[in-house]
Formats: sequence, C-alpha cells, structure tokens
Amino acid sequence: MVAPKPRTPRTQVSVPVPREPPMPVLMDDIHKVSAEEVALQGQVILGDAFKCMTVDHEGKVWTGERNGGVWLRSQYTAEVLSDGVAFQGGKSNFVSSISFIPSVKQVWAGFSDGILRVFNAEGLHEMLSETRQHSGAINCIHPSGPFVITGGQDWKLYKWSPTRGAPRQMALLSGHSN
Repeated sequence: MVAPKPRTPRTQVSVPVPREPPMPVLMDDIHKVSAEEVALQGQVILGDAFKCMTVDHEGKVWTGERNGGVWLRSQYTAEVLSDGVAFQGGKSNFVSSISFIPSVKQVWAGFSDGILRVFNAEGLHEMLSETRQHSGAINCIHPSGPFVITGGQDWKLYKWSPTRGAPRQMALLSGHSN
C-alpha cells in the first residue's frame, strides 16, 4: 500500500480591489453583457430581488424586479439612480423579461400577467405605453432587425414594430407545439 502524499498547507492571498470602475459597456457589447461584467468590487449587481436586467445605450442597468418594479441602477455601484424609478410595480405581478430596443432607445418590460410596458430610455425614463396581447407571462423580448419579437407563456409569438410611442403589433405567430 502506498502512503498518501502529505497535504501542502494553502496560503490565503488577498487580492486588491481596483478603485476605478469597470469600463463602460459599448453599444456593440449590449447583448453580450454578463453578470460578472456588471459588477463592482466583486459584488454582482443581480441579487434575489432582481428577475431580469438589460443595459441601455448610456450604460445604465435596467432591472426587472420580483415586486413588479422597473428600476434604473448604476452599473458601478448597483444603487438606484436619482431618476431610477421607471415603474413602481404592483403586489402580485413581477417583471418576467426586459430588453433594450436600440433602434428607438426604449426599454420594453414584459410582466407575469402578460402586460408589455414600454419605457423611454432617455430623459425622464417615463412609461410610454402599456398593452396586453399575451394571456400569460411574457417570457422573452428580442429585437430582431427592424422588429421586436415577444414570446409568452401562452405559446404565442408576437411581432412588433417599435415606434417612438406605443409599439404596433404586426403579426401573431402561433400554431406551433412543444
């Protein structure tokens, strides 16, 4: 029988935390942002209260909250910005998906009750419109060329034309099965 090798004691190393914030997210990198890139001092912004997030053209992090709120947060500190409440939320519905739409500089948020809310990503970040097409949660929102596709728990896909105000529904894509 061979004797096991003695264990070498491990040395703990303290890694200095950089004082400078990470580089801002570039437009080309918006859809490649990972939670690790949106971090400061080793603390990832996404936490238990967050359901989903997106980054806009100014590098602001928009979070969809479990309490139904839509918040703007600093990408460096995760703190809510002074103009950070885009939507206060309700008690029973949560944000199930959120996406920045670069062509119109808007943030679209899908909710668990099927409501789609559109926010201005510039200026006062006000809500521009609210509509319900899906009969269940909106699971995904994806900009695709000049259109935006939403997919819901109701097994339907909607094709939208984003405009400066309320989005215009172009088509219902259904008939598929799992």
